[in-house]
Amino acid sequence: RTGIKLSLTAIGTYLAAWGLTPQKPIRRATERDEAAIKAWMEQDYPAIVKRAKKEKAEIHWADETGLSNQANYGRSFAPQGETPVIPRPAKRFTQSMISSVTNQGKLRFMIYDGALNTTIFLTFLRRLIKDTDRKLFVIVDNLRVHRAKVVMAWVAEHADRITLFYLPP
Repeated sequence: RTGIKLSLTAIGTYLAAWGLTPQKPIRRATERDEAAIKAWMEQDYPAIVKRAKKEKAEIHWADETGLSNQANYGRSFAPQGETPVIPRPAKRFTQSMISSVTNQGKLRFMIYDGALNTTIFLTFLRRLIKDTDRKLFVIVDNLRVHRAKVVMAWVAEHADRITLFYLPP
């Protein structure tokens, strides 16, 4: 636009002088609501902690993920012209996992086949409350399964043992 041409070295020098460095971007959902996240962190979560202390409840952070025997390999180093070879099993398998972790590092998890549904989620919640003598506050995301009518009804029936809290979008 300006007609000024700069070498790659000059551009790098300018960027460094301005405090800019090459970085891998963080992926963020387009639905992310920064104001809601800030409000949740400053108001909602401290209220959950206060209530948990009052009710002697244990706070669990729960989420789901997929598992695979196929590793995600990044870059590697080898002599020029010799591509590195990393052996791995050809047969693929995948599983799913739901887990919860407390701020103290207590981990609970369950492996299952397929995608999470209300039956699997309720099985996980039943197992979660089965082995504890404390009330549980479980923080989950806004997955449709977490807000399903059957889940909400079950949680209401067991309100003395468990309460669900939802993260903002």
